[in-house]
Amino acid sequence: MKSALFVLACLGALAAGLFVSSRAVLVWAGPLEETAIGAKTFQCTYFTGAGIITRTYVNDPSGLVGRDTCPRFLAL
Repeated sequence: MKSALFVLACLGALAAGLFVSSRAVLVWAGPLEETAIGAKTFQCTYFTGAGIITRTYVNDPSGLVGRDTCPRFLAL
């Protein structure tokens, strides 16, 4: 029981910290999808403390045009 309360308190502190800061943390990275023009994109879902946001990035393994993976943290 005490460990469950400790975990809930830690999660609440994390959510409060993200709420007052302008940061978001990655919670889900979606699969690659191909657009109508042939570009490959993927969606990243982030938790901000106030809600959930989704960003779509163009996939580029070289890193010149788009991204290869979702950033773990996002500055809003």
